[in-house]
Amino acid sequence: MTRTVDFRKIPRRDRREPVPEGRYRVEIAQADENQNRHGDERLDLRLRVLDGEYRGALLFDRIHFSERALPRLKLFLEAVGIATDSEVEVTPDLVEGKRCLVDVVVDTYTKSDGSEGRKNSVPFRGYHPIDAGGKEEDESIIPF
Repeated sequence: MTRTVDFRKIPRRDRREPVPEGRYRVEIAQADENQNRHGDERLDLRLRVLDGEYRGALLFDRIHFSERALPRLKLFLEAVGIATDSEVEVTPDLVEGKRCLVDVVVDTYTKSDGSEGRKNSVPFRGYHPIDAGGKEEDESIIPF
């Protein structure tokens, strides 16, 4: 079978454009161990949106292991279903494939050429268990 498609009628969607603000059901698609410029350890996360119009979109976040950031690490681990009532060896394998809800905001920044850019970010308290506001089969953005 052969089909002709008039792509002039199909809007171009740049995957690098941020997704709208809201709460999304995501899967931890990838977690990599890394360090910041001061040598502090962190996890670099790729979060894949699982539902709705933005299904498949990737969001990026960093979870730091500094003393100041440990409360956020605890929230993240609890959101993906990992108990935090004892010592936990946090590794990429521990979190990859886990699912949770994530609050997403759109931030603006100045690009190197001086123009304004937009990107998604996850607030400090932006991770939630799936049972905290969204059903597993929900197909839409959950406003917050």
